[in-house]
Amino acid sequence: MSSWTPQHVLDAAVAMEWCPDGATEVLADDYRLIRYPDWALDPTFPAAQVTRSRSERTAAEIIGEVAGRVRRWGRPGVDLAAWSSFRVLASVRGEPAAVGGCTLRGEVAQLWGAVTLREYRRRGAYRAVLAERLRLARVHGASWPW
Repeated sequence: MSSWTPQHVLDAAVAMEWCPDGATEVLADDYRLIRYPDWALDPTFPAAQVTRSRSERTAAEIIGEVAGRVRRWGRPGVDLAAWSSFRVLASVRGEPAAVGGCTLRGEVAQLWGAVTLREYRRRGAYRAVLAERLRLARVHGASWPW
């Protein structure tokens, strides 16, 4: 058995996310929300960012809670419809097996950070992560690489 539980993977992903000095961070049981300081924001859309979410609650409940916090901060949104980057996790019988990320730059999907745990290699976990990253990138406007 691997020590890499789904929560352990999420915690490691959270630790990699950039949270600059002066940012406000909300680390709930089922999501992480960051309000970046003004100097770090895109002036055309100064939104907060949800960097992870995994919950037994409904999406509507979490979105409502996050949107309420963001409104109190005076921000126009949280990039839920217009992603710029994301990660995909593949599990085998509830255990994390592979993970990979993607950053969207216009029509280009930049794939990064993919890894498969040794005990799950040659079983399709990486292929599943790759396929899902490409599918999500395509849904959100990327047309390359294909």
